[in-house]
Amino acid sequence: MRKVLICLSSLSILLLAACTNSNLLPNKPIKEIVLTNTENGATYYITNEKDIEVFKNAFTEVKKIDGVIDIQQQDYEVTFTFKNNDHKPLYMWLSSTAGMVMDPKKSTIGYDLNEENVKAIHSLWN
Repeated sequence: MRKVLICLSSLSILLLAACTNSNLLPNKPIKEIVLTNTENGATYYITNEKDIEVFKNAFTEVKKIDGVIDIQQQDYEVTFTFKNNDHKPLYMWLSSTAGMVMDPKKSTIGYDLNEENVKAIHSLWN
């Protein structure tokens, strides 16, 4: 009986980890984020650690959208530059209350940003 409980506990932990880890961002220190508005071409460079943390949290605390998606052009291209100079480009759609992100290499899989993180991103511009 004890082995069954241990197995169930381990399985629960693995399932929880799988549901909360989108693997959009590698677990590396971030040096800079370049945010480009695809509508008007405006580019913003984010280097402040607190602002970087807002984006890091937003892009790691996402929920995978079930099914295949087909959507319009992204609002922003978000490129994470890590301290080892690796780059990770991602796409972001953002409204006042909702958001979605996507890895351009996996363009049929989207991830919802939670409302709290959408508000946190908007707070950076206010």
